Amino acid sequence: MDTFDQFLNKFPENSLADNALYWKGETYYTQKEYLKAAETFKMVTVKYPDGSKCPDALLKEGYSYIELGETKKAEQTLQKLIKLYPFSSAAPKAEVKLKEIF
Repeated sequence: MDTFDQFLNKFPENSLADNALYWKGETYYTQKEYLKAAETFKMVTVKYPDGSKCPDALLKEGYSYIELGETKKAEQTLQKLIKLYPFSSAAPKAEVKLKEIF
């Protein structure tokens, strides 16, 4: 985590900053720290709304909410992904997950 934070603090406008923040979220997710993961994935879309990681961040934010048992937030997040990025590779995954849990 420290490496991601150091990079983000030193280079917040770098073209890879959204990637660093996304992978920080993935690290939390892998460690089953789903609340921190959801918050971090959400930050990707807030801080870097035009970044390439937004669709994937929304997908993993939704997955994190599922793990937390917050199905309403998960549904809203996954629907947002489908609406904003219908042609992304993450959109079909969101559709499948929505069908699985709702």
